[in-house]
Amino acid sequence: IDSGMDVLLRGNAGSGKSTTLEMFARKRYAAREVGEEVLFLPLARFTPFDRSLVECDPLEQLCNEVARLFRSAQPGVTSQFVREKIDASRKLALILDGVDEAGWLLGWLVKLVIRLRSLKRDALQVVASSRFDTPQLSDIGLFSIHLLPFKPEQVVGFVRNFLAGEPELADEVTAHLRSNPVMFSVAQTPLMSTILCVLARNGVTLPDTMNALYKERFELLWGAYDSKKQIRRVRSSRSCLEDVSKKVAYFLHSRRLRASRREDILSSVVIGLKRRYRVDVIESAFLELERPCNVLVSDHEGFLGFGHLSYQEYLAADELYTSRQSEIVLHLSDPWWRGALVLAAMKTDDMAEVIRERVLQSRVVGKAADTLSAMIEVCDESQRGVLRGLLKAQKRLDVIDGVDDDYVF
Repeated sequence: IDSGMDVLLRGNAGSGKSTTLEMFARKRYAAREVGEEVLFLPLARFTPFDRSLVECDPLEQLCNEVARLFRSAQPGVTSQFVREKIDASRKLALILDGVDEAGWLLGWLVKLVIRLRSLKRDALQVVASSRFDTPQLSDIGLFSIHLLPFKPEQVVGFVRNFLAGEPELADEVTAHLRSNPVMFSVAQTPLMSTILCVLARNGVTLPDTMNALYKERFELLWGAYDSKKQIRRVRSSRSCLEDVSKKVAYFLHSRRLRASRREDILSSVVIGLKRRYRVDVIESAFLELERPCNVLVSDHEGFLGFGHLSYQEYLAADELYTSRQSEIVLHLSDPWWRGALVLAAMKTDDMAEVIRERVLQSRVVGKAADTLSAMIEVCDESQRGVLRGLLKAQKRLDVIDGVDDDYVF
């Protein structure tokens, strides 16, 4: 990235893509030359454009969005000010975080990069991140780099660095990993290794699956931490906090959002839970999820979300599995739902039924193939061979029926 090349940084959830891009932006800004500008853009916070605006000058739309994002911290920033900065810059670093979280922007982003290149020539560097491969960006020359998962020795190294001041605790965590080797594949990203270390630091019995790891993290925030410290800051019941958390996650995820206005989220949660809890009980739990639980966090614009998309996906997956199983099939073709569906697949004992239901409803596997493959790989090992065979057979039927252009496999 420091070379100045245009780069697309890829990696699984929690692999450090956003952190890498943010640290690069800070480093580049700190060492910037006279006339150099650095723009770090979290694409998940962009406002969905009216489709008619996508045909407008992409640079004009960029300036409008940058000005909007700045206003919470610097109210005087205007789109004209942003445009003047870009036009006057001798060098420009455009850093686009989370392309996969704003898929509707992809065509616009391609036009934007081409437009900026026509203005800046070699003075422009574009750095983007995405969970998934993005051929449209590769086609315009972004070099793809994939952040690989940790090897077991790297997980151990991360744990020992994280718990450097607590060597006995680090020994306890590494001993747990070695006695449960499957946990090396669970803790193979910085995010998951961090959760494992934080749980150990708080005296939680260390889990042995990915879903259990997420569950223990939320149990800690929903009140287990207070119990261990023998204090009482959380007044809401643990079950209500969980139910509200899952409804918030599903509200955001089904709208392809990372954060939203408090009043919009709360209104949806009340509608979803008013038959189970009084409205005042729901409102109280909703407030406590932000403080003192720290499950929900506020961004610079005052919007609420879960901080990391992986946490939102875990809760949305739990909501799918426990209350909305019939909706799983509806989301199979949408890459935005892939992370949540993989987590849901870890809970189910019958992935074959999900595949059959997909074929029954849509008549084809189609664009669901990649997500179904990812879901199969987290199923019980004894089922994987049969499920792979079932999926392969259905994909072959797609080809025979002439629908192989519906997806790439």
